Formats: sequence, C-alpha cells, structure tokens
Amino acid sequence: MMNSPLPVLALLMLGNISVFGEDVTAANMTGYVPETAEQRWHHYLLDVAISPAPYIAAAGAAGIDHLSNKPKEWGQGARGYADRFGSRFGRFTMTATISQGMEAALGLETRYIRSGSKGFWRRSGYALAATFFSFNREGHRVFNPGPAVGSYSSGILATALWYPHRYDPLSKGLYLGTTELSVFPLGNLLREFRPELKPLLNKVKLGMLLP
Repeated sequence: MMNSPLPVLALLMLGNISVFGEDVTAANMTGYVPETAEQRWHHYLLDVAISPAPYIAAAGAAGIDHLSNKPKEWGQGARGYADRFGSRFGRFTMTATISQGMEAALGLETRYIRSGSKGFWRRSGYALAATFFSFNREGHRVFNPGPAVGSYSSGILATALWYPHRYDPLSKGLYLGTTELSVFPLGNLLREFRPELKPLLNKVKLGMLLP
C-alpha cells in the first residue's frame, strides 16, 4: 500500500511518544492524576511542531507518494515533492488537532497509559484496543472517538481543500482517513513496548529520537 505512511512511521513515531509515568499503568491506577491543560498543550505541540518526528515522517511519506507519482497532477520535481510534503504534514496536523481537541472536550487522556500486563499477546491486544479507548478524569477506561473522527475528518477535508478536483471528497477522504487511522495502532504498539525497544534503538543510533 504505497500511499500509506506506515513504512515511514514504523520507527520515526517513537520520537513523538509521550511518557505517562512508570508508576501508573492500566493495571494499577494508584496515584492517577488527570491530564492538565498545560500537559495537553505540550503533548499537542510535540505531535505537530516541536518533535522532529512529524517532519521526518511527512518527508518520508511524501517521498513514497512522489515515487509513485500520486496524485499525478502534482507532477515530479521539487514543486511536486513540496506539494506532497505539505499535504502529508497538513493531514498529520489536522488529525492531531481534531483528535486531541475532541479528547480534551470529552475529558479524555491524550497520553498513552501502558497496560502494566505481562505477556506479548496481552500487551499487544491492549495496545491495539487503545486506538478506540482512553481514560476519563476518574481513571476509568472508556470509548474514545477522537482518533477515528480526527483521521476521517482530516482525509475528507484534505481532499476537499487541496487534492485535485477529480477526487470525490467522501470516497477519497474515507480512504485517506483509513490509512491515517491505521497509524494509531502502530504508534500504540511502539508506546507499549518502548522500554524494550529503546536499548535496541540506541544501538542503531536511533535513540536520539527518543525524549
């Protein structure tokens, strides 16, 4: 799926991962303190501006689009690549803005809280489900519509605002939204297994992306 950012984001998203706290996990909510407005803003700015990860991810994903010449109307050369980079970065930014804005309005965590469980499959299942679940201010796990709404809204808006007119905003937007949403489970898996991955990344000189 050449139009998907998954190959590019697989490791680079680690630079964009927030840490909740080693003593608070889903299995042990002792000491849980709801996310503050300042923490939300810091997390949001990391996702869209401060961390190098969104820029590198957008650059890599735009490179994949450029090689496959999608959309063809944007052509090749520096101008075509710039259009694709701007499109990818714009989609990432809109997804984060809408998703985290909805989570803030609903009083849900934007930070990832690790499972605290043992075993690869149990932890993986928790991480994948975390795409659609978060924690409210009482520390209870509840449904979180933010990632899905953010992904599909950004896909539809991007198609309507700057994609070539031959694309239907609904059908193309839903396709782009699905590729965008597919990044969330991957990011959660990386967050869940970050303690195990960090030493490996340090050995291959990618540890610089980790806070």
